[in-house]
Amino acid sequence: MDIVAETQIEEESLIPDATSTPLETEVVADTTLRKTALHLAGVDNLSEEQVKGFISAYAPESQCTIEWINDNECNVVYADDDVSRNALFHLIMESPTEFSEELEYQTKPHPTVPTCQFKIRYARYGDKKVKSAHLYSRYYLFHGDPREEKAQKSKSKSRNQDERGSPLDERLGPKVSDLTLMERIFQVRRKPRKSRRDRRSRVSKR
Repeated sequence: MDIVAETQIEEESLIPDATSTPLETEVVADTTLRKTALHLAGVDNLSEEQVKGFISAYAPESQCTIEWINDNECNVVYADDDVSRNALFHLIMESPTEFSEELEYQTKPHPTVPTCQFKIRYARYGDKKVKSAHLYSRYYLFHGDPREEKAQKSKSKSRNQDERGSPLDERLGPKVSDLTLMERIFQVRRKPRKSRRDRRSRVSKR
């Protein structure tokens, strides 16, 4: 093999393959069971109030909190394992003859939204919301992001407070720097002057 051919082979080996994909580091989700929480799928277009309405319809004695994962999934979190397990059996459509903690089951229908079809199972520690999930939410797209609404209300309240001034400002009145020249002159004229008699009495006391 001559030098030219060898050099050509080396150059071709340095050219990247356009069809190859870059090496990606896959994040393996933690599949360990989280027995104090239930994973509920199929909650598209439902508000948190509607999800809790479904839970309380079949397990009213169990207090829970909702952890949103995405538009379609959420975790229903309970105080302990026993409460979570009891709620799970109340929410399943039919009690299985052989229950498995790893499997997903069909739930009973939503009392006010019968078109919804839910799947339920024990949550896993890997069932978490991804970073910036709210940016891809279809629910927020149609119904608005409550965090943005809260921020807008806070800004509006702060702006109104600045326009009105604080209660202390109302008691003390406007600052001297805020007064016009005529207002300052008028304010000086309003101050009571001491009479000559008062000044004489002070001199006599000395």
